Amino acid sequence: MKIKEKFSLLIMGLIVISMLTFGVSATLAIQSNLTDEVVQGKLMNDKKVVDEFIKYTLQRYNDIEFTRRSIEISHKLKDMLGLRVSLYNNNILLADSSDMQEEMPYLVQNYALNGEISYTKDDEYLYFAFPLEKLGAARLAYPLESINKIILRTQISIFYTGLIILMIFLLAANYFAKLFSQPIIQLNNQIKKVRDGDYLINMQHGSRDEIGELVLSFTDMANKIHNNIEQLNQMVENEKHMKELQRSFMNNVTHEFKTPLTSIIGYSDLLNQYNDDPVLLENAARTIKSEGERLLLMVEKLLYLSSLEHVGLVAKYEEFCIDDLLNDCIAAIRLKAENNSLKLIKDTACEGVICGDYEELYSMLINVLDNAIKYNKQGGIIAIEAALEDDWLKLVVTDTGIGIPLEDLAKVYEPFYRVDKNRSRKIGGNGLGLAIVKEIVNLHKGSINIESKKDVGTSIKILLPRRLSYGATECGY
Repeated sequence: MKIKEKFSLLIMGLIVISMLTFGVSATLAIQSNLTDEVVQGKLMNDKKVVDEFIKYTLQRYNDIEFTRRSIEISHKLKDMLGLRVSLYNNNILLADSSDMQEEMPYLVQNYALNGEISYTKDDEYLYFAFPLEKLGAARLAYPLESINKIILRTQISIFYTGLIILMIFLLAANYFAKLFSQPIIQLNNQIKKVRDGDYLINMQHGSRDEIGELVLSFTDMANKIHNNIEQLNQMVENEKHMKELQRSFMNNVTHEFKTPLTSIIGYSDLLNQYNDDPVLLENAARTIKSEGERLLLMVEKLLYLSSLEHVGLVAKYEEFCIDDLLNDCIAAIRLKAENNSLKLIKDTACEGVICGDYEELYSMLINVLDNAIKYNKQGGIIAIEAALEDDWLKLVVTDTGIGIPLEDLAKVYEPFYRVDKNRSRKIGGNGLGLAIVKEIVNLHKGSINIESKKDVGTSIKILLPRRLSYGATECGY
């Protein structure tokens, strides 16, 4: 017999023994509990009814009349209780509602006539005996049919549950037996793979014996070789990627700096050549100042973005009113929006408190609103919505602008990335705004999502936690 078969038989035997033991124990426990419930519940209440009825009857009839009517009384009690009732006067059976004659029951003779309550049962009835004042004793026979049905249903449930568990464990036993019996075959197959240059090993060893330890050691050795090769490959790929990023970044910076510098140098040459033309001098000075300011702003944003990415923000967390932040941002941007014939709409006041760096969140929202103005259409709308959702603040800025093509949505957080480069240069965009917004949102442990449709508009949703921890301190609502 194979190891797998022996293991399966052993498991099956243990499960069968366990289920039989459990079934017997559960059946006895349920039977005992149900019996106790019947005794403590219904039969104790029935005892009170019998006591009261017998007491009432003894007040109406003398002993002789009571004895004469005892059969009638037992039948009335049977009708009242729905149970077989037997009445005893000392050692004599007065009446039985079933009209059956039998020897004095053990319970009545040894307990009830001595003033004690007790019960016993056979296959069909639970017999409950108790003393009666001024008379003797009474015995009630409670049919066990309902209890036996419950026990039978329980036994059937245990049987089918046992079968299911047995099948599950047999399948598991078969699986583990196969696992234990095949480590050498697996090891041989993996050795062939290593021989062919495949060092990625995924072996499952089923034991801690000598074979299992051999499998473990071989797997560990092969995987270390594989990991070392992967790390070397990853280092090469990372170096290529970093060089590509650096090259791309330098190209972008060079290109962005070249345009304003070209304008500044060109107009500087004109100043030397046509210093007697006041109109040209004024235009040259204005252009030099405008391009210089643009260049300075770009440098400042680059330095700020670099500090967020590489140094990290030294946040000044504080609690402040959400509506104050919104109102300050709207006030700062309103004139620029009106100059572009845009309508700013704030969707109701948001009464609540948030924890964060006020200045950084102000900068974040200004950048979002500034983009909504720059890339909007003449006479368009910018809607600002703020709402509290459990422990989060939801900010939504929606515009009716030119929108962003679907293929460009994933790239808008990259520095210097602009969907419409010609339009961005005309309106002063440098492609750094959303990169800064993304970093500020990340530093506040939030999230940002952009939904847009070309020529329809853009909606930017930002979720920020209302409570933040820094060090051993927390702030928030």
